[in-house]
This record gives sequence, C-alpha cells and structure tokens, in this order.
Amino acid sequence: MIGREPARTHAAKQVGFLCECGDSRCPKRVQLTPDEYEQQRGPLLAPAHALTSGRCSDCGGYPRWYRDADSVFGLVAAEPAAIAQTRAKLAQSLLAAGADGACRDEALLLLSEVMSNAVRHGSREGDEIELLWTIGRGRLHVAVRDRARGVGVPVVLAAEAEREEGRGLRILDRLADSWSERIIGGRREVAFTLLR
Repeated sequence: MIGREPARTHAAKQVGFLCECGDSRCPKRVQLTPDEYEQQRGPLLAPAHALTSGRCSDCGGYPRWYRDADSVFGLVAAEPAAIAQTRAKLAQSLLAAGADGACRDEALLLLSEVMSNAVRHGSREGDEIELLWTIGRGRLHVAVRDRARGVGVPVVLAAEAEREEGRGLRILDRLADSWSERIIGGRREVAFTLLR
C-alpha cells in the first residue's frame, strides 16, 4: 500500500442559501451543503448578522424561518409569492426526512391549497401568515394561520364544473388523512396531517 494515495471522498457541493434575517432586500447568502443547512437550529443568518432583540443587527429584519428538531416554523408575507416560497421550504424538509415522491407531491399540493386560501380569503395586504410543520413518526402535520379576515369558516363545497373556487378544501378533504379549522388567538388555523 505504500505509494498509493488515500481514497478521496467527494465533499457535498455547497449551495448559496439566502440569509433568513427577514429583510426581503437582504442580498447576503450563506454557503452550506444541504446537510449542513438541515442541521441549522434557528434562522440561517449571514456572517455578521447577529440577532439583537429579535432583529438582525445588520439590516434590521426579523428572522422568518426557524428549525427545532423535527419542526419548522415560518412567517411569510400574505402575498401570492409566499406560496412558492413555502412549497420550496417544505420540499426541502420532506427531502431531508426521506419522504417518498408521492407523499411529497401530496403534501406540496395540500400546502399550496391551504396557503392559497390563507392569502386570498384570510388576509389583507401587509398581513403575515404563520406556518408550522412537523415531520416524524411516519406523519407530516402542517398548520397555516392567517389573520382570519374572511367572512365565515372554510367549508368543502359541492363539485360544480363551472365553479372556479371551492376546489381547495375538496382536495384537502380527499387527500389528507385528517384536517381541521379553528381560531387561535384571533388567527384562523387550517391544519392537515398526512400519514406515510
């Protein structure tokens, strides 16, 4: 074995993750491997972005995403762009947890429907939507809380070919193993569970 070079292992490729300080104008990125990203506790902040009183000392923004063991908490603006943002975050979490393709597809579809309802019916301009999901023990639990600005409670509507609205909760009712709606602290929470 003398004279042979030791076997080289390939380091996982680093990816530029956006700083999660909460300022949508913050251009800073953090270079991490996907595994390092998943192991982060608390918001992923660029170097020199220390939190003081819950705010980033550099740009003044609030952190938007937190990780704690098997749970992820997010806070996003109540706008259509937030739907894609939350889908991407949940997709990362599911991939890291080893969820199969069918489970990921169903979870992302359900999240899209619940987020769409929260943006369209439960919020106004300037509002924020809270998210919490937990992955573990063969289940995914997702909760989405909006400002409850809409009138009435979400209901599953009868199928009508001409109706453009009302399909989201039918999809939720059909694909989720369970789902619920409730008011917590003045916010409407729609939650669903998928069993793997």
